[in-house]
Amino acid sequence: MSVFVSVDGRVVGRCLADRPRADLVRAGIGHGRYGFDFAFPDGALPALARCTIAVRREGDGAMLPGSPRSLDPIAAFDEDLQERLACALAEPVDEIELDRQLAFLLDQAQQLRRARVEPHGEGTERQSRPRALVIDSVMPSAERDDRTGLLAGLGRRLSCRVNKLIPMLLKR
Repeated sequence: MSVFVSVDGRVVGRCLADRPRADLVRAGIGHGRYGFDFAFPDGALPALARCTIAVRREGDGAMLPGSPRSLDPIAAFDEDLQERLACALAEPVDEIELDRQLAFLLDQAQQLRRARVEPHGEGTERQSRPRALVIDSVMPSAERDDRTGLLAGLGRRLSCRVNKLIPMLLKR
């Protein structure tokens, strides 16, 4: 038996339903070889909108039992979404597509970083406040210079780099 699969009334593919299903044999439904696997084509399922999936027999157009079914949109960064994203990014791509994927991910990461800061009231202030880089001969001090806690984690690496930078600047 062949079946058509549709999303919101639009046929997106067909497949052969000839795989064995023990539950159908136990229920006395024919010979039980009505199972099928269907891989939806890219873009067939909307990720951010509710959709209805229907499966019909090709011969007479009758809807299969349990069809149609509604799928809710992706609403959480759950394991399923993480797995889908990992699979999409694991596919081999050319340099242009790799750059496009990387730009997208970096943009998303930047948005997440902003969202993390905004609830604490720091995001909008920080953007509107003038900023400046000041280089002087005084070593940065966490107590004096570090209101955000960024310098505290840099430890000795920062100290070493600043100590090397100061003599270079003083020679100029």
